[in-house]
Amino acid sequence: MGSDPSRIFPAPAGPRYTLATASLDRAQGRFLPQYVSGSLRRCHPRVHRPLTRSDICLLTADHFTSKIRRHTSLHPILAADTTLARVDVRFEPSSEAAIPNKTYYAYRHAHATATQASHVRLISKDFPWFIDIKTSGHPVTCDDIWSGLHAALREPLADSEWGILSHDPSRAKKVQKAAKQRQSDGDKDKILKRVDWVKDSFIFRGLERDDDFAKRRLAYVDSECEETWVVELVTP
Repeated sequence: MGSDPSRIFPAPAGPRYTLATASLDRAQGRFLPQYVSGSLRRCHPRVHRPLTRSDICLLTADHFTSKIRRHTSLHPILAADTTLARVDVRFEPSSEAAIPNKTYYAYRHAHATATQASHVRLISKDFPWFIDIKTSGHPVTCDDIWSGLHAALREPLADSEWGILSHDPSRAKKVQKAAKQRQSDGDKDKILKRVDWVKDSFIFRGLERDDDFAKRRLAYVDSECEETWVVELVTP
């Protein structure tokens, strides 16, 4: 990682400005976007190569409204209201099928949070379990988030989770249909997996903060995690 906290964010050009870097302000505990005006191929002094349209994560200055200020403690490539990256959670993040390699390798080692947390908890309105991403002490990275989400959704569906579906025959049929589609796409594992639960909502479009939902969702979980974020999944 090195000692330099700045991050380079390549992305498509906007009508006015493009986000060239996002520096980590350790004192304020937030990521600070920095902009550069000019044509798509004009380079900011901190950018080591021209900006190109193939870099999908640049955002226009107009996109940074007051709403984004709620997520300044989260890396912009992970925040649902800033990132333009769309990650297919069915595949390993390092796979081109999941996210463009250029984007993955540009951000995989970036710290996920401004607090440099070694524990991040993921919950969602799209599935009933939570995902704890923990390291041995070093900060959780963007790749840890992507890989942790992918790995969790590759887990077999628990008996208790199937028990929930047994009370909802319509949803159960949709999950079974998703499993058959997954198997026809090349996955020969015939057991139901958690990725089948989300059916066709397998595109990760970022993380949101919803403390009220988190409080309700984790009311009976003994351990707490300050960095608890809501996973937003959408259809392609």
